[in-house]
Amino acid sequence: MRPAVLRWLSGAWVLGVVSSCGQVTPSADAARASGPAPVPALVRCAERLDRESERALGPLPRSLGAFCLDSYARVRAFGAGASQPLERGCEQVLALACGDGQPEGLEHLAAFRYTDAGSGSAAIDVSAARFGTADAAYAFFTERLLGDGDPAELDAQLIDAPGVAVRLGRRVSGWLGRYVVTLSLVDTAAPSGELDRAAAASLPGLGRRLMLTLPPAPALPLAVQKLPAEHRLPLGTRLLVGDVLGVSGMGAGAIGHYRDGEKRWRVLSVVRADSDSAHDVFGTLARSPSARALFAAPLGALAFTERRLPTEPNVTWVVGQRHEVIYGVGDEAAALPELMSAEREAAVKLAPAEKLALLEKISQLTKKDEK
Repeated sequence: MRPAVLRWLSGAWVLGVVSSCGQVTPSADAARASGPAPVPALVRCAERLDRESERALGPLPRSLGAFCLDSYARVRAFGAGASQPLERGCEQVLALACGDGQPEGLEHLAAFRYTDAGSGSAAIDVSAARFGTADAAYAFFTERLLGDGDPAELDAQLIDAPGVAVRLGRRVSGWLGRYVVTLSLVDTAAPSGELDRAAAASLPGLGRRLMLTLPPAPALPLAVQKLPAEHRLPLGTRLLVGDVLGVSGMGAGAIGHYRDGEKRWRVLSVVRADSDSAHDVFGTLARSPSARALFAAPLGALAFTERRLPTEPNVTWVVGQRHEVIYGVGDEAAALPELMSAEREAAVKLAPAEKLALLEKISQLTKKDEK
């Protein structure tokens, strides 16, 4: 896996006008001495949006807590229903090259800024990506959040919000349904430490407000629901829309990351429409040069070895099929660096018999786990 990420809603605001009746009007000299007057909120907050900006925002709100859409920062939109191509949005907003259609399923991108309605110097930069399916959106979110990194080392705060949302430093990323949103706190006038504290205090609540205005969505992707919850690391889930395990023809699947004491492992879940379709996928894996049959193994399991560098310890899986689901239990590659001692490798890995026993156990789980 590659190091990573990640997955924005409607409202209105009211501007208060403070009366100055009965107050003494300051002299011109006093006014000059007091410095420049703050920019009125009415100027900073966009009163009206053009039709394209309205379409670009979609369900996203015009105000967010004490912040409002910045009248000086236009709403930028790319892809379906927008005047600018998606490829340009990938480069400018996501810092990706999307010429080949990646990320898979991406349809529309919007980028805009909320400014402090009270004339403060803080602002919230927001990007919103809309995908064709919830699975494609979740795959993109987990790729940006985790990628090939180790979730045990992920310094992220899980936020109580619809879908999945996390804070990483001065940024909040969230997934819900077909949307992946990102909020970043910026303030050129604030010292770095002060900005970090402000982000920790305000971004989780702002992220939750934003997520609450997104369209309601069904549960997590089915392959993710099939992953067991016991011993799974926080945010230790990734959905892959390409071929899992790097085997051509395997198709999409979910990977969960687990830890129990020193032991580390991963669980694979691939869900197909029916048993016959799953059997075809299992047959594809069985024909791989790295696969070998296991005698009297549960679920007719086979062993599979991932390709790694010669200096890296082997990563092996046991994979079996139960009805429409293919399950696997494998070593945690992130816990197996180059030139690892044999003793340390044995302490981290599950033994082959432990993998088979766990494979049988998780294949019988029917509870749909969350997050």
